[in-house]
Amino acid sequence: MLVLDVAVATVALVPIQREFDVSPGNLQWVTTAYGVTFGGLLVLGGRLADVLGGRRMLQAGLTMFTIASVGCGAAQEPWQRSSAAEPRESGQRSAPPRH
Repeated sequence: MLVLDVAVATVALVPIQREFDVSPGNLQWVTTAYGVTFGGLLVLGGRLADVLGGRRMLQAGLTMFTIASVGCGAAQEPWQRSSAAEPRESGQRSAPPRH
């Protein structure tokens, strides 16, 4: 799943560069920020699952993901979509897989 998420972020670099007129050097920061945020939230979600329980974190993460996905779908402006995307990703990362 990690490889798929990074691949999706990498594919999105060309539209990001075109839409926001980002230099090729700054595109690396987009990938780096995504990876660091991904890793940090995944570790945090795992730790919270240890403390609060895996079932509770799974339910909270799925609820956050669902509500934020509705917000992404209802967005009318790019900033609204971006504002809803981060909570969606946070919800996805806070629902760690069971081992």
